[in-house]
Amino acid sequence: MRFVDGLAAATAALLLTGCAAASIDGATRGLDSQAAFERLKTLEGTYHVEFAGMTERLDVVWDNVSAGNAIIETLCAGTPHEMVSLYYLDGEDLALTHYCGIGNRPMLRLDRARSTGDEWFFGYDAATTGIDPRTDAHIHGAKFRFLSATEIDVEWSFWDKGAETETKLFRLRREPGRFTAAK
Repeated sequence: MRFVDGLAAATAALLLTGCAAASIDGATRGLDSQAAFERLKTLEGTYHVEFAGMTERLDVVWDNVSAGNAIIETLCAGTPHEMVSLYYLDGEDLALTHYCGIGNRPMLRLDRARSTGDEWFFGYDAATTGIDPRTDAHIHGAKFRFLSATEIDVEWSFWDKGAETETKLFRLRREPGRFTAAK
């Protein structure tokens, strides 16, 4: 039993540091979706948001739900601009569905081949229903950059009429004393 406990502890330590994220995935090298999902779970808590031009206090809340099978990210929690993204494993992919303030729900998937342990790229999933990327406004991509255990940059790419019209960089900082999600 000691070997199993030691192996579990070593595996958990690797996941938390992101070292296990880079692995062989089929014939291509890329980020392992299961390891990435486990790392997202460690984000549970409340983060203060900083971005250019910010005039009000905004928070992002990460909450592990559904017996650990999904993660809800609430952006601009408690404001009229509140939006939710749901992260989950879809087969071998880490996927997210963004429930946007403009009333649609684009789906993105982790680009495992392009992503690394501390820099992740999510791309638009063409199977998203109800959105025509050639004409409709929508979130089309996201980039996560893990800067430290308490700081993450998340950049959202917004498209309209078939082209990127805006990117918005959010710096998320976990504040001391605000380590747990609101339940």
